[in-house]
Amino acid sequence: MIGRDLQRLSGNTSSRVGHMSSKQIRELSASHQSTEKINDESIATIQDALMLAASSVRQIILDVKVGPPLYEKGLAKDVLSIVSIMIVSLSHCMLHVDMASSSCRS
Repeated sequence: MIGRDLQRLSGNTSSRVGHMSSKQIRELSASHQSTEKINDESIATIQDALMLAASSVRQIILDVKVGPPLYEKGLAKDVLSIVSIMIVSLSHCMLHVDMASSSCRS
């Protein structure tokens, strides 16, 4: 998810993806859908997105950026856990993960 989408969902131009948990973002998305009658717009998890993409491509590059305020707080472990599960499911698709720190704000 990018900041622009989060700001649209929240109605708050100062909302930042890195300042919210995935649970908070999903709850925000669900409340937005119930008030705005939009076309089944939901926020995919990394696993959901990888499964969807893998059905139509041979290689996926997952570029993970970490930054304030939570930095790497468990992110590397979470991403590697998902990737290890996905490797079993994606025998026909190569998955490359690049994790880096980012000083940019999104």
